[in-house]
Amino acid sequence: MADRRAVALRGLRQDSLAAMLALIGLLKALEESAPGWKPEAKWERGGAILLAPEGKSGGEACDAAASGAAALGKKMQIGRKKINGIDPSELPRMLSRTDADVVASMVSDGALTKDGTMRPGALCLTLGAGQQFFGRDFDAAVGMREEGIAGALRKGLLETWDRPEKRQRGAPGIRPFRLDWRERRMHALRAEDPVGFKAPVTGAEPLIALGLSEFASAPERGGLGTT
Repeated sequence: MADRRAVALRGLRQDSLAAMLALIGLLKALEESAPGWKPEAKWERGGAILLAPEGKSGGEACDAAASGAAALGKKMQIGRKKINGIDPSELPRMLSRTDADVVASMVSDGALTKDGTMRPGALCLTLGAGQQFFGRDFDAAVGMREEGIAGALRKGLLETWDRPEKRQRGAPGIRPFRLDWRERRMHALRAEDPVGFKAPVTGAEPLIALGLSEFASAPERGGLGTT
């Protein structure tokens, strides 16, 4: 491994499902834009380590990943605000406009609800009331411009996710996928209604979206199971 450099990814820790998905998305993005890197990663002391070619910095890794994520994202748009309540007859149209791996990770015409619509996959969590729309959030993450992704990844990969809670107003922009345990702290032991408080995004959302698409879902007893 003498020709490899260890780049510490301080934002990605083992105790977070979001971080695990982001790490998978990072490798996928680098394989797309920089296959010569032969990217590898490992967990060490609770955090993620990227094994990059000697001489490559963390910033260069973020830039390369941004290029790959932007290229892959062009083929991954769902084009639906909601991922729940979709009639099975819409499946061919979904497959005609987006990557089959994306569709397979989210819905299946073999797993239907009582009203005959397709059940969403286990990792599609933002399906609640109000303005929680998984399809919109996924499309926003994979649809970011390359320069925007690069800036976000420098924060999401190289800096710790401190997760300060803030009351946010106005346009939400990129939203979290609710796959990190720290996003749920706002709902525990709070005397005040948490509505209006939104966990800040990690910066790794484009990579989390790529990672989500790697986990296919299939019908199982009681619903749609995700590998």
